[in-house]
Amino acid sequence: NNGWFCTMAKNTGIGMQSYKVDSDWPGDWIDEKWKADYHITALARSGSEWCVVMSQGSGYSGQRYMRDTWDQIRDWYSKNISEGLGEVISSASYRIW
Repeated sequence: NNGWFCTMAKNTGIGMQSYKVDSDWPGDWIDEKWKADYHITALARSGSEWCVVMSQGSGYSGQRYMRDTWDQIRDWYSKNISEGLGEVISSASYRIW
């Protein structure tokens, strides 16, 4: 009744993948993976754990994230778009603080 839901696919063009499941936001791990040319391709929150999947060959570039209220994220998103720093939302998840 409770647990994770995971999908897999073939022929995506995505290369190596790595994932981390942790009760704390894995910001340092994400930074390490970004340096190795990985990008966040999936993220979710269940109960007390985050699951972040990062992949090489996703076609993403210039990825960034923000964790805050939706109002703050909306302002951050608009600023990034107007400054040419971002184009699309690639993932979103909700956490009860």
